[in-house]
Amino acid sequence: MSSAVELGPYTLDDWLSLAPVEGYRVELVDGHYVMSPAPAMLHNYVADELRVVLQNAVKWLGLVAVTGINVRVGDRGYIPDVAVCGLTDSVVTPAEEILLAVEVVSPSTVRTDRLEKPIAYAAAGIPRYWRVEFSAARTPTIFCFELDDGCYRQVAFADGTATAEVSVTDEVVVKLNVHDILPPERRSR
Repeated sequence: MSSAVELGPYTLDDWLSLAPVEGYRVELVDGHYVMSPAPAMLHNYVADELRVVLQNAVKWLGLVAVTGINVRVGDRGYIPDVAVCGLTDSVVTPAEEILLAVEVVSPSTVRTDRLEKPIAYAAAGIPRYWRVEFSAARTPTIFCFELDDGCYRQVAFADGTATAEVSVTDEVVVKLNVHDILPPERRSR
C-alpha cells in the first residue's frame, strides 16, 4: 500500500472539489495549488470597505461587488479580493463576466498581485484591474488600470494625499478617497 500523494497537475474541477482549508486561500496556477495564509485584518477591512464603495456605485446597473469569489481564468482558478460582475448562483465565475478585479497586496502575494494576476487577467479580457498596496505606515494606495490593446495601462491612483475619479464600468465612475476605506481611527480629519 502506497502513501504517495499526487502532486498534480490539477484541474479546475479538482480545485473546485477541494474542501476548504481553514486559515488559507487556495488558488490554482499552472496545474498546481498555491496556498497563501488568510490575509491580515487590515487587508480584509480595506477590501470590505472598497467593496461597499463599489457596490453602491454599480447596484443601479444590476451588478454586484463581491469578495472572495472563484474566478476561472483560462485553466487557472483565482480568488480576487473584490470583483465586480453580474450576480450568479455559480460556484465559479468565468473571467469573461468580471468587469473589475481588485487585489489587495499582502506580503505573501506581492509577486502574484503585481505580475502574475495582471497578466492573466489581461489575457482573459478583464477590462479593469485595481491593485491596493500598503505603505510602511499601513496607508493604502489604489493603483487603477484599464485594458488597452491586451495590456493594462495605469489610468489613476489614489493615496493618502490624492483622490481619483476612475471608471468602474463604462457607465460608472467613482471618486476614490483612501480615507473612506480606512478604519475610523486611521482616517485623517
